[in-house]
Amino acid sequence: MAKKLQLPEIPKPILEVGKEVQKRLLKLEKRLNSLTKWKLIILVVTVGVSSLLAGVVFGFFLTPSRATPTPAVDLTTPPTTPPPETVSQTGVLRRFQTSQNGIEFYLEKPDKTQVLLQATDRIDPSLLTSFEGLSVTVEGTVIKSADGKKDILQIEKIWIKR
Repeated sequence: MAKKLQLPEIPKPILEVGKEVQKRLLKLEKRLNSLTKWKLIILVVTVGVSSLLAGVVFGFFLTPSRATPTPAVDLTTPPTTPPPETVSQTGVLRRFQTSQNGIEFYLEKPDKTQVLLQATDRIDPSLLTSFEGLSVTVEGTVIKSADGKKDILQIEKIWIKR
């Protein structure tokens, strides 16, 4: 035989509120049952339209962000600084005896001129050490030194020449 389940006793204030809600629901049910077909249709349409309007109004005022106006861009004037040009140089990779303003490597071209080299985030500086003394081709962008007198080639790609 199964034991009868004993439910806990409902506190008195909650019981009174529950009874009041039950009375009001029965009263509402009686009113809805007494409505004619057309009055019921009008009630449903009115509730639907009211809900739709309330949703639109709340949606308009409670949006988390507003569109910001886009500033006008003048496309008729060219940019003031041209984009950096990619340069390719070939020669023997050499190392200075002492670092010159943070530059340790240079490319000695066949005509004995020097091109200062600087590794970028794409090239590991230890790679330059392993290629020292080899004939290489480097590709990158040219920048000016801090004093503005010398050109420095920032290496983006490097190949060993055969």
